[in-house]
Amino acid sequence: MDLRDNDSVTGSIRSNRSTSTTPLHSSSSSYKDPYINLSCLPHTNISPDHFVVIAVHSLFCSPENDLSDVLQDQNISRILENQGHQHSIMKRGARFRVQAVISGIGVPFHTTPISTTASSTLEKIDYSHCDQYGPLMTATYSCSWSQGGNILVLPVRYCDIKRDSCLHLKLIANRDKIVSETHFSMWDDKGRVKMGLQRVAFDLLDNSQENVQENKLDEKWEASCILDRLHKMKKERSNREAELDQHPKEQSLNSRNNHHNVIPKVKKKGKVKSRYEHREIESVPWLDQLMENRCAEILEEDIRNDENGNELDVFAENLIDNHVHLVIELPECDIPIVYHENLYANANVGPIHGASGSVTSLDLARHYHEQQSSKNRTYRGKVLMPEPIQVPILQQSSVNNRRNTHDATKDIVNAHYNLVQFLDLENVDDNPVEDKYRTLQHELIRGLVDPGLKPDSQERSQLNAIINGTSQHLTSEEKDLFWKFRFSLVDNRKALTKFLMAVEWSVESEVVQAAELLEQWRKRSPIEVSDALKLLGKNVAFQTGLVRAYAIDTLSAAPDAELELYLLQLVQALKYEYQEEEHIGDGSNNEQKKRVTTSGTSSLGKFLIERAAGNIDLANNIYWYLRVETEDERHGKLYVNVFNALKERLSKVDFDSSGQGKKRTMWDILSAQDEFICNILECQKVSFNIKGNKDAKEEYLRDALKSPSCRSIRKGWDVPLPSNPSIWITGVKAESARMFKSAMYPSLLEFHLNNREKKESTPATYKVIVKTGDDLRQDQLVIMLIKLFDRILKRGALDLCLRPYPILAMSAVEQTGLVEFVEGSIPVSHILKNHNNSILAFFKSVAPQQGALYDVNPSVLETYVRSCAGYCVITYLIGVGDRHLENIMIQPSGHFFHIDFGFIFGRDPKPLPPKFRLTSEMIEGMGGFKSEGYKQFCSLACQSFNLLRKQAGLVLNLLHLMSDAGIQDLSNHPTLDAEGVIAQVEERFRLDFSDEQAETYFIGLINECHSAFMPKVMDKFHDLAVAMR
Repeated sequence: MDLRDNDSVTGSIRSNRSTSTTPLHSSSSSYKDPYINLSCLPHTNISPDHFVVIAVHSLFCSPENDLSDVLQDQNISRILENQGHQHSIMKRGARFRVQAVISGIGVPFHTTPISTTASSTLEKIDYSHCDQYGPLMTATYSCSWSQGGNILVLPVRYCDIKRDSCLHLKLIANRDKIVSETHFSMWDDKGRVKMGLQRVAFDLLDNSQENVQENKLDEKWEASCILDRLHKMKKERSNREAELDQHPKEQSLNSRNNHHNVIPKVKKKGKVKSRYEHREIESVPWLDQLMENRCAEILEEDIRNDENGNELDVFAENLIDNHVHLVIELPECDIPIVYHENLYANANVGPIHGASGSVTSLDLARHYHEQQSSKNRTYRGKVLMPEPIQVPILQQSSVNNRRNTHDATKDIVNAHYNLVQFLDLENVDDNPVEDKYRTLQHELIRGLVDPGLKPDSQERSQLNAIINGTSQHLTSEEKDLFWKFRFSLVDNRKALTKFLMAVEWSVESEVVQAAELLEQWRKRSPIEVSDALKLLGKNVAFQTGLVRAYAIDTLSAAPDAELELYLLQLVQALKYEYQEEEHIGDGSNNEQKKRVTTSGTSSLGKFLIERAAGNIDLANNIYWYLRVETEDERHGKLYVNVFNALKERLSKVDFDSSGQGKKRTMWDILSAQDEFICNILECQKVSFNIKGNKDAKEEYLRDALKSPSCRSIRKGWDVPLPSNPSIWITGVKAESARMFKSAMYPSLLEFHLNNREKKESTPATYKVIVKTGDDLRQDQLVIMLIKLFDRILKRGALDLCLRPYPILAMSAVEQTGLVEFVEGSIPVSHILKNHNNSILAFFKSVAPQQGALYDVNPSVLETYVRSCAGYCVITYLIGVGDRHLENIMIQPSGHFFHIDFGFIFGRDPKPLPPKFRLTSEMIEGMGGFKSEGYKQFCSLACQSFNLLRKQAGLVLNLLHLMSDAGIQDLSNHPTLDAEGVIAQVEERFRLDFSDEQAETYFIGLINECHSAFMPKVMDKFHDLAVAMR
């Protein structure tokens, strides 16, 4: 059972105990059963949402003041004194409390410990009046806790406890004196939740030591546990018999089934007890009775005679045993509950981390190693610091270089780390029987060749569901279904990607057939560009040169304007290109070594370079995308290789941007551009580090920009602006430079445009925000998606007047980049503050028109309504967070748009965020809730939502290609991996809805968002924080 799965089956807590509160040592004849009735607990089932509950039963020990004869031995007394023995606390009449805290890797999950009430007094155990037995141990004294005071409900849910979680228990005597403390693991060595009766040992000599159960067999404890299990089985049997009395027809069938029960032969008592606990042994009434009688005899054996007939205390020999034992009980379930967290230890798919981003197997290995070091390094009773250990890190390697991963794993084993075992439910090789069956029956299942075979109606519906789905993985049954009807799917262009995932690429015969069918697909139903992008992903089915060559052929037919939309993802897809392996041999019989070579350029790299040679805009973008990726630690060498190939190709392409016959190559232009921009970025960084206020930094920046290397470009050339290559610049206007008062002091610069751009309608300068200290790759991805959405909507004859301003990340290490400054844009908060809390009043002041509706220019109002509808849908689909009225802008032309995308894909630093930001003031700017403008807004929003839903596959494919790009909220999400984030984006598209259902759903979101209360509260706090700066 997976504790993370809220839909998993829960098991009932087993409880067969009376509610007697008589202490264990009581001599009352009315004493029957000291067990606590767990049915009184607030949670009677184990489920992921339930809190951890513990029942504390009793405490067992052998105080030294009771063993007076033995203590007369001076040697024993001296040993106890030297060891700091605390048995003096464990004396008759003492009362104790137990405090519990759940912790993981030394960090408590809750700060306040949960404590029991005081126990009964510590008294000598008297078995003579006990008719039934509770949990007993080999000891002379015990105390117990009464019902109600022994139930500890810890404020931690089962779904939150980790694999290394443990109970930190403290035993506290009178006057709050801590007797001892220990740790008790919540999991057994196989990763299963511990259940039922448990004994916890407290070491009175060394409180720092972790709880270690004794290896010595305690017959009374074993007998108690077996009796406990027998009582439960007896009650289950009686319940079944009562049910059979009500349904007599089932009785004969059950009796025949019971007749064939086989009684297993177990030699060791410990194994019997363990198998009883885990319900591996069936209940056999006559055998149960024999076992119950024997256990009762063991519990009554507390006195024996010596050779002379004198009674000896059986516990005297255990005096030097320094442990006090506490008996606790944990809730039980009918089936085992195991810990499950997907740990991706393969270095080929990225960093090693858990699905929740919390604890990894390597973390646990390091933790256990340090704990063991702490135990072994003690001096005079004090724990010394553990020795520093060198933790081997799994080196990142390419898809075809697995030697590094194997060697690093061997290093971990050789370092004596305890590797953590976990259950991987997604492993396709979990069932070796099924794998063997599929191997033997391969020709029967996959060898069928019948071009005329057609699916029936049920099979056709299954195929359509798989084809229209967005899953990146197919089950074995789905693969077999696709392969069976592969000839009938050739006319369906949407089925190609799923068919390729159904091919067994390790089987030569299937690869040959796949190549032939792929050629038929190419001729009869060529795929679209969106599907071609998917074929460039990292799925193993797309790693063959045959498939990737077909995808590149499809992309070659796309125009430059469309290709530019996918350029960022295509550069990322270079990571998944096949790289040749060089075999290095020494001529001996030793195993040849392999190394991945980067001397050649992949087919995708060659395609991008050739397209760049024909278009300066594409060349500019590819140049900077590659330049950023060369800083990547894992794939940097690969991108350096492609970057050098780009340089070699563009150095042979002449380009004349001015039309005056100046001979320059494309590479000359891009290198001059790089040099010029780097000089400006250096001035920005130096100005930021200057001591003083904003004015002092601005003054230094203006002086620095007046240098010849910044005022003009090499040889007086003009170069394309990196963030917007359609704009050609000749230098920077130093005297107009200014800096914003924020944490990183970004600067606003004006670039001079070249002469051919200076027309009457074109300004002489172009404003750009230069940022240092901010990673703009996430903002760059959002703007790319907005451009894509704008193109999709316009193809659907829906222009929503979107305003995707250009952004370019220029370095991920130094965190530099360029952002276009949108002239005339004003934050909504400033508009409301300066225009009596009315957007409509702002439009009246900037675009008045007498006689028009609301006395506002109709085109301005139309632009506002359309752009507001578009950005509401887009920010919902992308999951843009941290939306306040400072990062929502409006232009005098009516364009409404968002800036600052620091939180996307559902992340938000504020509590209870809305799905998208829509305020009553924004609706008032349309004319109010009953206006035609608001009705048009709702209609446009629903239309755009349905149009974008039809292209959800394209969006998801692009995000899959970006999964290893280092985007903060995609690749480094705090709680999810990239696949989980993309799954959340897919949920936002609501692909399970029809168009009518989707419209109803989005109208509900509009009503929910404009009436949300928490965003209004957070806006007040934000305004207060801005005012205090």
